[in-house]
Amino acid sequence: MYRLQDFITVKQINQKISIEYRVKIQFSVSEDALRFINQLKSGECSFDNVGAYEDVLKKLIHLHYAVDIRNMLPKKAGNSRLQYYLSYYVDDPIKAIEKLKKARIAILGLGGVGTIILQNLVGNGIEQFVLVDFDKVESSNHNRQFIFKDSDVGSLKTKACSRYVKERNKDASCILINDMIENEGQIDDLIKKYHIDYLVAAIDHPRNIQSICYKAAKDNKVHFLQGGIGIDFGSYGVKADAPLQSSKYLKGPDVILGSFGPTNTIISAFMANDIIMSTLGLPTMLGGADELIIDFNSRKILKR
Repeated sequence: MYRLQDFITVKQINQKISIEYRVKIQFSVSEDALRFINQLKSGECSFDNVGAYEDVLKKLIHLHYAVDIRNMLPKKAGNSRLQYYLSYYVDDPIKAIEKLKKARIAILGLGGVGTIILQNLVGNGIEQFVLVDFDKVESSNHNRQFIFKDSDVGSLKTKACSRYVKERNKDASCILINDMIENEGQIDDLIKKYHIDYLVAAIDHPRNIQSICYKAAKDNKVHFLQGGIGIDFGSYGVKADAPLQSSKYLKGPDVILGSFGPTNTIISAFMANDIIMSTLGLPTMLGGADELIIDFNSRKILKR
């Protein structure tokens, strides 16, 4: 049984019925046409009762303008908002949610990027995490690391993040690694030991750590995403180039002291979107690019 999606508009314009979103589908007004629309609105439309509008129904299903209510959870069920969102992209959103539950995501670095990614993932179906950070919560984290409470100050970030995850989903699991990642061997061991599906690098030290993570992920054939924030721009991508061997730093870049929660949130939300969508085999914000850069001053988004 099929029902029109909530975001679809249906108009009667003179002697035409127009079903509208990104694409308009129009046909002539008649008693049968109005009956067809009422069935779609109520979720009582099927190929058995659609009559002459079979081709219209097929097109609505193809565009995800109509959804099979047999593949939908009740509106007030857990993850119901997620499934209604996913129903625009997939035929079986419940199956998609089950796939998200089984994915194991490793987040390296629980700072202004990693924690916001974690919030988005745990709120949208991901249940298995490997959380890696050696640091403790400080009061200076609060302007951009919204997971942490005042009572978490002095606690290991991994433990505070695990508490947050379990408070929001009792079925979620977190493997905690309270260590500094410094070499490819550590990443390789982590991926193999914990059967990682997706490696997220939200750390910037040592200097070449993201390129180390990228190589380990590539060698082990797991998904990879890395990202970071500067003062007036942020970026993320699926690759990380190793520094030139001839490079010699005369100064920095050092740990950036200035930080701003909204800009951290923008990059982290883009990354969380791409982690979820690529896990489901759906289009990402990155598209086919290696890197997406957001210039917060010019408000331009660049890809390369």
